[in-house]
Amino acid sequence: MSRSKASNASGAIEIQEWSLAEHGIGPDTPAVNIFTALPHNSIAKAAAITGIGRQRIVDVSRRSRAADEGQTDQKVQRCQAQKEAACLEVDLERLEDALRKAQRAEQGAIVVIGMGEVNTGALCGQLRDIRILCDEYHAWLHVDAAFAAFACLVPGFEWVSSDLDLADSITSDAHKQLNVPYDCGLFYSRRKTAAGAVSALIEHASQSPIDAVFGPGAGPKPAYLVGSSTSTSEAEDSRMLSEAEQRRQYAMSQPSPLFRNIENSRRFRALPLYTALLSQGRSGYVALVKRNVEFAKRLRRWLRLHQAFEVLTPAPDDKLTPQDASRASRVPWALDEWGYNIVLFRASQACPNARLAGAEGAGRLVEAIKKTGKMYVSGTSWNGKGAVRIAVSSWLTGLDKDRKESDDDFNIVTSTLEEVIRQ
Repeated sequence: MSRSKASNASGAIEIQEWSLAEHGIGPDTPAVNIFTALPHNSIAKAAAITGIGRQRIVDVSRRSRAADEGQTDQKVQRCQAQKEAACLEVDLERLEDALRKAQRAEQGAIVVIGMGEVNTGALCGQLRDIRILCDEYHAWLHVDAAFAAFACLVPGFEWVSSDLDLADSITSDAHKQLNVPYDCGLFYSRRKTAAGAVSALIEHASQSPIDAVFGPGAGPKPAYLVGSSTSTSEAEDSRMLSEAEQRRQYAMSQPSPLFRNIENSRRFRALPLYTALLSQGRSGYVALVKRNVEFAKRLRRWLRLHQAFEVLTPAPDDKLTPQDASRASRVPWALDEWGYNIVLFRASQACPNARLAGAEGAGRLVEAIKKTGKMYVSGTSWNGKGAVRIAVSSWLTGLDKDRKESDDDFNIVTSTLEEVIRQ
C-alpha cells in the first residue's frame, strides 16, 4: 500500500491510498483492462501479481447489463436457471463498447473467456464473435481452458479445438483430465510481431514471447541455465550420429525450461505428463474424457428426475442441435452436453431432510455426503448462494477392476445421495 496525491474539486491536494494489488502499478502508468464474464479467481490473482490491479477486471456478462439498465428478458423470467446462467455469456454489445472506450483512452485490453467454467463446466460458444472484436480493437484474447481444453477429444465437441485456435493465449490444467500430479499447469502463447525495443528482446528469445518474459533478456545468462549449443561442424556431421544422440544434442541446444516458468525451482512436472501421454495415447485419453462426460450427463439427468434435488444449470433445448451453430453461439446452455464434466446441484425444498434443503442447507449436504466416505463433492457458491459441485475427472470413474464399463460407480453415487437425504 502506498500513498498518492490527487486534487479534489476545489483544487486542494488530498492524500489517497493506492493499492498495487487493487489498482495496479500506479496512477501515472497506462492502464490495462481485463474484460470477462464470471472468471476463475486465478484471474484476479494474476491481475494483482502483474500490477494490472484487481479493480481493472470488468464484468461484461449479459447479467451485468440487465442489472445496470434494469432491463428484463422474457426468457429469463420463465426460467430462473437461465437467468442465473446469463452471467456465463458475454454481452457482445457491452464488450464492444468497453473495447472502444479503452482504445480511445489508449488503454490496454485483455479479454478473458472461460472454456469449462469451474462451477458449471460451461463451454463458451462465442469465441468467433469475440475474436472479431479483439482484432478490430487490438485486444489480447486469453482462454482459460483449465477444465475443457481436452473436450475436443469427445465426438460432438470437435468445435472446441477450432475455437481454441482463435486465442492469443491458452491455459489449462493437466492435473484434471490428464490425471497427472496436481501442480502441472499448461500455458500456450501465440507468437506476435513486436515493434520497437520489444522486437529486439523477442528476437533475442528465439521469437518466443514466453522466453522474452521469463528469460534473462539480452544480458548474460546464468551458466547453469544455458544449454550447450551445437557447432556448424557438429551439425554437418549430425547424419553420422545415432538418433538418440541427435535427440540429445537438440535438447541441449534449447533454452533452459526454467526460462518458461515464473518459478525457477519448479519440479519436473513435464516428466509424469510425458509418460502419461505415452502410456495412454490419444485413444486412451479419448476414452477417459468421453467416459467422464457421459457419467456427468447421466448423473444430471438422474438428478433432474428426482424431486429431492434441483440441477442449477438450465435444462437442454431439445429442439436445438449441435449443428445449429448460429443459434447455439447466442444461447447459453442450449445443449445439455455443454455442462461437460461438472454437475452443479443442491437439495430442493422437497428433500425429506429439511436441514439439507435449499441454498442454506448446501453446506450441510456437502458434509453429509463426505461423511459417508463413499464419494466426494465440493461445496461452492453459485450466484451468491450455496451449491454442491461434482467434477468427474478420474481415470477410474466408470470402470471396474478389469477396465470394462460398469454401472458400479453410478450406482454408488445415486445410492449415496438417496441415503443422505433420508437420514
